Amino acid sequence: MTRTSQRGFTLIELMISMTLFSIVIAGILAIAGTMASGFRTQRTTIANESAARNSLDFIADAIRSGSPAVLTGNIQVAAKDCPDTAEPIEIVDNKDAPDELTFTFARGSFVTSTRTVYDAGANQVTLEDFDQLVEGDTLLISDMNRGVLVTIDDAVTSNKISLAPQGCSTLTFPGKGYPIRSLVVRATRARFYVDSLDGGSALWMDPDAEGPTPAQPLADGIEDMQVTFDTATRAVHITLVARAKPLEPARTLSTTVEIRNLEGSP
Repeated sequence: MTRTSQRGFTLIELMISMTLFSIVIAGILAIAGTMASGFRTQRTTIANESAARNSLDFIADAIRSGSPAVLTGNIQVAAKDCPDTAEPIEIVDNKDAPDELTFTFARGSFVTSTRTVYDAGANQVTLEDFDQLVEGDTLLISDMNRGVLVTIDDAVTSNKISLAPQGCSTLTFPGKGYPIRSLVVRATRARFYVDSLDGGSALWMDPDAEGPTPAQPLADGIEDMQVTFDTATRAVHITLVARAKPLEPARTLSTTVEIRNLEGSP
């Protein structure tokens, strides 16, 4: 009688197989974990660089429309407790820290003109058009040679606009004030700077510079901003240094943009 032989794994062979299988699975999981970590880091880096680039584009577009309707760049600020300025752009050059940038630029497409003279001490001005204006808006009144920033101080229900008191004693007006039919543009005077945020650093924008509105972050992970202004070409050069995480390489983004509204611009 023939006996059929049966074969199978011994206990030792089974243990060796399971050990080898565990080693292979551990290697696959380690590779998968490394890839997932790399993808997360890449996503964070791309998001950080994208936010920095979007902020740089936003600032560049604002600079292009800087000093609206004032060919000389001579814009003063009527708001209370503020320094007046006769420069189209202000740069705080911090030697051992990020620079700060402050300038005035047009906001939206609102343009009108005055029906009454605006002079020193005036707390009202009558405009040709008042649609789209609301309390708190900043207006730039200009005779093309110089301009003054004023703030709407009351709800806008007619073309007679109430303004916040003039707080700067050094404001200079044209000989008889800003005349009838002076140009009026809705504008923003903003300050851009780098400061801390959630244990890191970020690019911030203060939408009314010396005013009470709180600043807001534009982009996380910005650790430096350097700004230069070439008065001959009227070009502003801005460099942002972005870093998604402390130990990762920094990325440097730069742009050069011209203030197009200034007299003599190409």
